[in-house]
Amino acid sequence: MTWRGWLLVFGFAMLALGTTAYWAVIYLYLDPAAWFSRFPYVSPVADLWMAGTGLVALVGLLGQRPFARVAAHLSAGACVFIGLTAFHYNLRTGQLFAGTVEQRFEIAIPAALLLLGLLTPWLLRGAGRAS
Repeated sequence: MTWRGWLLVFGFAMLALGTTAYWAVIYLYLDPAAWFSRFPYVSPVADLWMAGTGLVALVGLLGQRPFARVAAHLSAGACVFIGLTAFHYNLRTGQLFAGTVEQRFEIAIPAALLLLGLLTPWLLRGAGRAS
């Protein structure tokens, strides 16, 4: 596997771990009802799809299976959709240029999702070739 493949493996591993940690914190340490009223566009179902297909892509990339490309594209599409939705919400509510740590964290998440989602097709081009 080339460096592109390893970068995708790292990206999808961080996606699965980060999404799991995000929702674990919401359900274990915060009040989910308050969280959903504050951020009405977050969706555990969409995040589950994004992280699940990312995990399938991760396993497929490590095993160099043909289904890895399909799963990676599905996860990348979800990353772009969720990232753009979050950016739109942050822009509409004025949080995009706010300065608190929590708000910066909420800006970093869609930025990372968009980066992974938009770079995945390019990274897949040479991910399976021998280095």
